[in-house]
Amino acid sequence: MYGPGKLTAYSAKLTDAGPVFARVALRYTYQNGNSIHLALQIAAGDNTLRCESRVKQHQPDDGFDLVLSRSLPPMIFLVQHEGRREEGRIDWDKHLLQTLQAGAS
Repeated sequence: MYGPGKLTAYSAKLTDAGPVFARVALRYTYQNGNSIHLALQIAAGDNTLRCESRVKQHQPDDGFDLVLSRSLPPMIFLVQHEGRREEGRIDWDKHLLQTLQAGAS
């Protein structure tokens, strides 16, 4: 976590740990009452991490960095392209992440 917002509580729970996928739910609560809920899911034999986030109030100066082992294959960041929906099909933009820098935007 980084930014000026002060945390007052943190929780993490492994919600699924099966042979097909694992999922963890995280919650950070800020001093001002705001909270962020994160869900991270990985599938067996895949190099994809699914991340879902919900936040009550946007705090653009606060955030988190996800640091992965440098021995993993290069990550691809998929961004849903909502402007190009055609007949129920969703297009995705792919961005190869060559380097990870903490706090970089």
